[in-house]
Amino acid sequence: MIKKKVVILYDEQFDNLKKGEFFEGLISDIFYSQRYHISERVNFTGMEIDLIANHKDRINEKIYIECKARDNLSSTCLLYTSPSP
Repeated sequence: MIKKKVVILYDEQFDNLKKGEFFEGLISDIFYSQRYHISERVNFTGMEIDLIANHKDRINEKIYIECKARDNLSSTCLLYTSPSP
């Protein structure tokens, strides 16, 4: 089995905030290329969602995205919810 890994190289001058903004922008670009309208840093009562992606063609499809850049990712870090009918 071939293992796959994506490595993101940041500018060494980036602090954690800059790294987070860079990673959110990357994820936003990926979803945008798949025909999603992206809202960034949406505030709800007592919390903030990094990105909300609404599909441009499938009206009922909405994805809430919390971006976390990690060195290692486990299956417990991933959550997929299918769109409501």
